[in-house]
Amino acid sequence: MRRRLLTLATIASVTALFGAMLLGHVLVQTIVGPAYASAAVNLSALMLTLIMLGVSSVTVVLAIVYERPGIALRASTVRLVTFCIVDPLCAARWGSFGACIAIVAASSAHAILSTRGLRDALGSSIRSAAAAAGAAVVFLPIVWLRSSPLVNLICLAVRRAIRNGSARVLV
Repeated sequence: MRRRLLTLATIASVTALFGAMLLGHVLVQTIVGPAYASAAVNLSALMLTLIMLGVSSVTVVLAIVYERPGIALRASTVRLVTFCIVDPLCAARWGSFGACIAIVAASSAHAILSTRGLRDALGSSIRSAAAAAGAAVVFLPIVWLRSSPLVNLICLAVRRAIRNGSARVLV
């Protein structure tokens, strides 16, 4: 169960990351207007955060199930402290994108700490999730092929079809 949950959370978040990378600029301009086109860069960073939050959510649930709330508390404290330290530095330098980088750093710290604390409970789930995320590296060249919205949708559809086939093998 935990293996499937972590792997499916990873697959969903990696799909969202590629969707944001392929269609982010078009969707932001279509939904909120061309004045906000520069905000589309933030979507990719926020989708990286989604990958970390998927791992964090599973580990926090496991911490509750295995009655180890100290792990969840420590990881959440580290996330808060990391964000409070990194955010002023990054936001002052890069603005809203810097704040997104701070969120990625804080979420990554939370995921790493909670995963290390629950290594024995996670078992092979981490390897399975890492394999699912690693399989996405093959699709990275699709990001460079993007051009028109139609080509982007076709690339995303092909990627999802192949990804769903590999998800069945990994789960």
